[in-house]
Amino acid sequence: MENKTAVLTGAAGFAGIHLLKALLKEGYDVYAVVRKGSAHNKRLYDGNLFKADEMPGKLIMTEIADSDYKSLPGLTGNDCEFFFHMASIPGRDDEQAAMQNIKDIQAAVEIAKKLGCRRFIGTGSQAEYGIADCLITEELPPEPFSAYGRSKAQMCSISKALCKEIGMEWVWGRIFSLIGEYEPEGRLIPDMIKCLKNGGEFNTSAATQQWDYLDAGDCARAFIALAERAVSGECYNVANGDHHELKYYTELLKKRFGGNVIYGEEAANRVSLNASVDKIKRDTGWMAKISFMETIERVYG
Repeated sequence: MENKTAVLTGAAGFAGIHLLKALLKEGYDVYAVVRKGSAHNKRLYDGNLFKADEMPGKLIMTEIADSDYKSLPGLTGNDCEFFFHMASIPGRDDEQAAMQNIKDIQAAVEIAKKLGCRRFIGTGSQAEYGIADCLITEELPPEPFSAYGRSKAQMCSISKALCKEIGMEWVWGRIFSLIGEYEPEGRLIPDMIKCLKNGGEFNTSAATQQWDYLDAGDCARAFIALAERAVSGECYNVANGDHHELKYYTELLKKRFGGNVIYGEEAANRVSLNASVDKIKRDTGWMAKISFMETIERVYG
């Protein structure tokens, strides 16, 4: 049987590199689209990460200039099954980046159709929901407060409408808080562990909000499940589903690595992540397998 094919934008990013590896292990031939000149692209040349004998699929790397999706037609030579759009310009409050991300997903949908893709799988975020202290289900109306969250919510609605118009299947996965290899600095987990390992004192908020951490490898499996088995036209939470007070996690790290944690006042725009994963479990059979401390030991132990 011929290998299945997929296009993956943002393939060298934090979530993208894990999805790329999972797709190759599942026997997909993957056209990995990355931004030309990005320092992250070297990850795709890591022989330890992509051992040929462990990867039934084939990796075809394609570099493009920023947002130059028009260069992709003719990339594959034949039709692809799935188009995973994980590329995104970061910036929580960067309005210009947010607008570019909206333009990019419109271009990505158009190119996916030209490449003959059957299904478009878009990457959303917990930020679409905004501040929510209740159980977060997919029926909760998005109320984002950041530029990033607003852009993701718009990307969701625009890409869904475009796919419906051109007759292509569409699924949207809203990722909650990821942890794992390649997690960038400037986020709580890598920064805290670095501080604690050096015997320092780590300052944080009161850490009383509920939080949900998902291993990036589990996230990759979830997106493959969304591509292969999810209901077209639906949004899905991609989360662990096992939430705790954020202080629960910081105390685990303190116990594991030493050092000290200084808790301050409640955070401004206090976000709680209490995500329901019933829908993705019901429709695809996916569920998270890797615990918080299993990820920590593997990556930082």
